[in-house]
Parts: sequence; structure tokens; C-alpha cells
Amino acid sequence: MKSHAALRSATLLATLAVVPAVPAAAQQLQNASAPAAVTPRQIAANAHAALLMVHALSTRGDTLGMGTGFVVSNDGLFVTNYHVIEEADRLVVSLLDGGQYDQVQVVATDPASDLALMRMPAAGLRPLKMGSDTRMEVGDKVYVMGNPLGMSGTFSDGMVSGKRPLEGVAMLQISAPISPGSSGGPVMNERGEVIGVATMMVMGGQNLNMAVPVRYLQPMLAQRTPPRPFSPVVLVSNPQAGLALVGEHGGPRLGGRAAGPAARQPEREVRAQFDVIGPMLQLRGFVPAFPAQTGEAGVAEDQSHEFTLEKGVSYLVTARCDADCGNVDLGVYDTSDALVQEDTDRDDYPTVSIVPSESGSYRVAVRIAQCASEPCAYGVAVFRRDAAARKTKADR
Repeated sequence: MKSHAALRSATLLATLAVVPAVPAAAQQLQNASAPAAVTPRQIAANAHAALLMVHALSTRGDTLGMGTGFVVSNDGLFVTNYHVIEEADRLVVSLLDGGQYDQVQVVATDPASDLALMRMPAAGLRPLKMGSDTRMEVGDKVYVMGNPLGMSGTFSDGMVSGKRPLEGVAMLQISAPISPGSSGGPVMNERGEVIGVATMMVMGGQNLNMAVPVRYLQPMLAQRTPPRPFSPVVLVSNPQAGLALVGEHGGPRLGGRAAGPAARQPEREVRAQFDVIGPMLQLRGFVPAFPAQTGEAGVAEDQSHEFTLEKGVSYLVTARCDADCGNVDLGVYDTSDALVQEDTDRDDYPTVSIVPSESGSYRVAVRIAQCASEPCAYGVAVFRRDAAARKTKADR
């Protein structure tokens, strides 16, 4: 028996001897290239340090709603859902790890993708890292942290259940629960990187939870426009500020700037922008009220378009212009030709929201304020809130 055991040992040693050893340098390279393992406990701890509770308050200080946010820079930038803040008169945000702030500023908002980039007067924070949603596939693990029903810092896991083209936009469907109060919370991959923002749950559906892909947030982070103190006026004056245009090919871009040396087609550039923002607005419950109207104009030339609007219906009116246009203004006038709402900010994506007090013909005036090569192409589109929309927001 002993000799047989010795023979087996010798054979094993001989076999190991002929296996080529991995050079030490190559082994170190393999170790360096492998992603560092992150445990769920570490992901939860990092998310907790970055998590916020967002309180939407009335002018009297009554709580109108509550949601979640998370820190994306060490100097106070944070993200939440647009619908969490849209009806607030003022905001109070609280870090779960301590610190409360009522001097909140708006950096960029995008109602179409339900995102808001805000700033609070804080420093030395621990932000979450951004990941890539394009690498996520059905079956991949995800983690979510939020404040469901005020129970702060609730951590749960699940998986990507699907990539759902909701009216043309590829949302992430996840099995991790998104309950009331969790809107605006981070959806993270197994490395703890943010790959989406929790935005809605579908009532009547088990584990039908949706997240906005992080690709819609990235251009808002890159834009870094000067922040303005939060107020309802700031939101209404330009509710489309920071709107990210994401095509099927390539990454996000802002405001409709064309790229590449190909021969330009200005009107097509404008219509392509409406093709993108249309489905994004449908996520917010808006549908086209009329076909988009286009035209050409030189600098400071007023162009008017008539639309028949209904009393009491919520409308969103927006204009876009071609790549040579750097600034376009928009105004809406009622049946007596009195100005109802305007957006004259220095940008190329003016947008206003109106609820007509009476039915009739309303005039939409467009003025090109900056055009590198006249004339510039522009377009006007009117969207109305779809009363039949059955989308339910998670913190309502």
C-alpha cells in the first residue's frame, strides 16, 4: 500500500512539474486588471453615506411630498427625481449621516427623463461613483437604496428584469422594489456604481419597477451651469433646462448640437431633436398636441405660429433650432394677444408650461437671437398632458 501511495505522489509531483508557471509579472497584471471585489455590505455603507432625504414643503412649511436623493460630488451636488421637487415651494434635504440644508440650488432639470441636478452648501461629502447602464443585461444584479415611507436608508437587491422601450426610451426594469419615498434613489451595479435612478413603480404589477438609465444624467453633470436658488419660478421658467438628447448611436449630447463633418440638413437637425424629446416627454405624461412646425429665420426676426388650445389643459410648448443657432427665444400669447409665458434664457431649447384660461387660438412667437450662418432653421412643438396616462410616481 505504501509503495502504491508513493507512486501516486510521485506521479502528481511530476505532472505539476511540467505545468508552465505563470510569470510573476503576468500574475500581477492579471490581479491589477481584475475589478476589486465589493461586498453588498460595502455597497450599502457607501450608498448610506451619500443618501439624502428630500422634503418638498409648502410656503407654510407643510410637507407636500418626500423622496430620495444621492450625492454625486464632494462639494454638494446631488441628484433626485424632478417629480419629487416639481410641486414644492421650498426644499429641505437631509444627509442620512448627518446634516440638514434648506438653502438648495437648482443646477439643471430635465422633466422628460425625470431628473434634477441640485446643489446644497456642503463640502467633504462622499459621492457615489457613476457607472454605465449600457453594459447591464437582463439577469445582472442590482442594488437600490431609498427612503420608502420615510424608513431611511432601506437597502434592497434584485436584478435587471428587462430593458423596456417606454414610448421609445429604453428604461431599466428592475426587480428591486421601489416604494413610495424611494423616488430619486440610486440603482447600483455589483461594483457599487450608479447605473440608474429609481423613478417609478407600476401599480397593480408585481415587481414592475423602473429606473432612468444613468446615461441621461451624465450630460447634466458635464454641463455644470451656474446654480440658481430653488423656487417654483426657476422650474417653470425653463423646465427643460439640461435636457439630454440621447440617440441610438453614440453618447448623450446637449441642446441639439450636431456633430460630425457630414453635409448638414438644418431642418432635419431640428426634427431629429423632436424625435428624441417626444418619447422622453411621453414618459412624463405629455403627448404631441399637433405636428411640429418648422421654418427659417434670421437674427431678431419674429416668426409666429397659431395653435388652438383647450381651456384647463396642461400644455408644454418648446422650440429647437439647428446647429448654427446658439440662442432662440419663445413666447406664448393668448386669444387677446397678451403674453402668457415666455422663455428668453440664453439657450437653444426654450420651453414653457401653460394652462389656458380659455379655449381658442394661441400664438407662439419664435425669435432667433444668435445664428452663426443666417438663416437658421427652427421648429416649434406643442405637447399636452395625456389625461389617460397611467404612470404612477413612486413618492406620491
